[in-house]
Amino acid sequence: MEADLSCLPMDVLVSITERFLAIEDYVSFGGVCRSWRLALKSRSSFSWIEYSKSTKRCIMPWLMLAEKKDDDEYRNNRGFLSLYSDKVYEIELPELRERRCWGSPLGWLVTLGLDLNINLVNPLTRVQIALPPQWTFPLHHQYPMVLDPEDLRHVSIRKAVISSSPNSSDCVVVVIYSEFSRLGFARPGDRAWTPIECTECTEEVAFFNGNMFALTEKGHLFLCDLFCTPPSKSDYVVQPPLDDYAEVRYLVDLDGALHMISRFRDPANADYESYYCLTVDFVCYKLEVGTGKWIELSSLGSWCVFVGRNSSFALRASDYPQLRPNCIYFTDDYREGYDASGGCDIGIFDYEDESVYPFPVSQDLLSSICPPLWVVPQFR
Repeated sequence: MEADLSCLPMDVLVSITERFLAIEDYVSFGGVCRSWRLALKSRSSFSWIEYSKSTKRCIMPWLMLAEKKDDDEYRNNRGFLSLYSDKVYEIELPELRERRCWGSPLGWLVTLGLDLNINLVNPLTRVQIALPPQWTFPLHHQYPMVLDPEDLRHVSIRKAVISSSPNSSDCVVVVIYSEFSRLGFARPGDRAWTPIECTECTEEVAFFNGNMFALTEKGHLFLCDLFCTPPSKSDYVVQPPLDDYAEVRYLVDLDGALHMISRFRDPANADYESYYCLTVDFVCYKLEVGTGKWIELSSLGSWCVFVGRNSSFALRASDYPQLRPNCIYFTDDYREGYDASGGCDIGIFDYEDESVYPFPVSQDLLSSICPPLWVVPQFR
């Protein structure tokens, strides 16, 4: 006599889902029967924010590949490489066609198109949420010349980060915009972007412990309160080290502490046949809360970090057999923009032996609009 799997207690089913590492597991699980799909509802919104504060495991990231060529029969499809299965899944996403994108560990993308509209898009559900358009950026007109939509799509947004799921009431999207690297923010439903006053060009922005931190190109770190009118900011503790030759720096929550990672590129080492050789080194610093000092790390331990055209995030590689500990997974986010070879600077940096290894994918990497980026898939 066969057991009736639909009669399994709900707490048992939920316990099973807490062991899942990949979105593929959710799809297979939900296809069994209705009661199993109901069990997913209590788990499907579990994201990197909860993961970073608990011992539970988060869904493994996907690498969203570049868009197809214009003459491709499936040009509206977008490929996603699962680090869990090492398979590329094709999803029809006309919502992303010819749009510049920024990834997140929350399952959502920020997109900007030739229409200069800015949206939040969930690539699994295809749900779109409108944000204020590009032309509502403060000081958006202060370019040295009149730019056409293609140029504006290229230079308008340098980085975009999301504070929490757009389904929550406290969701805020922060962008570094314009060639002057200004800061602005908006919430779904706003009509225009609100400026965050800063006299220096902003290089990086991140949310940590519910607070927004920004790092300027001169190395000043400040904390910003987005709930004041106007938004307020204050310098935060000892400023992080300023590596003279760092191409870009990232802020990331790693094991419950704020870290800064400097990325070094060597244009002389470029080999566009290899797809991964421009970046040559990373250096990671940890903020010691007790002393207020930044300590250079010799190891990331069991953690791995994901950086590039996305909100930076970290995962415990010991929770995921497919991930390499003490490594940095990076994609191309060259600040000067992209040409036909945009996307070639992608790979895995081993923090122990300071070597860069090629990423195991060769298709749909290059794009002048939107090279590959990291996103953690979510159904909500």
